[in-house]
Amino acid sequence: MGGDPARPGDGPARRRGDRGLGTGVVLAGVLLHRPPGGLRAVGAARWAGRAHHQQALDMADLVSGRTSNAKVADLAHRIQQAQDLEIQKMTGWLTAWGAAPTSTDTTMPGASGGHPMPDTSGTSSMAGMMSEADMTALRGMTGAEFDRRWLQMMIQHHQGAIDMARTELAQGSSADAKTLAQQIIEGQQAEITEMNGLLGQR
Repeated sequence: MGGDPARPGDGPARRRGDRGLGTGVVLAGVLLHRPPGGLRAVGAARWAGRAHHQQALDMADLVSGRTSNAKVADLAHRIQQAQDLEIQKMTGWLTAWGAAPTSTDTTMPGASGGHPMPDTSGTSSMAGMMSEADMTALRGMTGAEFDRRWLQMMIQHHQGAIDMARTELAQGSSADAKTLAQQIIEGQQAEITEMNGLLGQR
């Protein structure tokens, strides 16, 4: 990667931009072709995916400056890279449905009067999501303590994504979405195995 091994990827501005959704979109149900309920349902699922994906990015962003473990930093960078390809696929599908993602989208598409999305930033109700208290505590950690807690939290986040991907496989109607869901299961399970290995080295 070059440079400081504990500083993964580019800055957060490049990673976020218009990429307000990712793995969680397919897992939240957006990719069941066009969900029952039309654009409102697409919008609700898109928002849910944005929250799930954004938290993973937030967690990856915290690695820089808090760890001296090059393996943890490299893993965070690879997690971000893997999501880029998924985002490109899902953005194309959403655009075809007339529900293209934007960086400032806080209104549910198709909703009468433009109802804003609910704020669930303080909760962990979505599968694998951390609470705001969890995130605040993580921000205050450095070194080995940070590494251990970051790995534990990312494992939980990945497991939530896998659980939702399995729901997609069982209930989805889109062959492309099911293929992506299977790739998510395989990729994130491999990362969970890697993270468990890193925890075992601590």
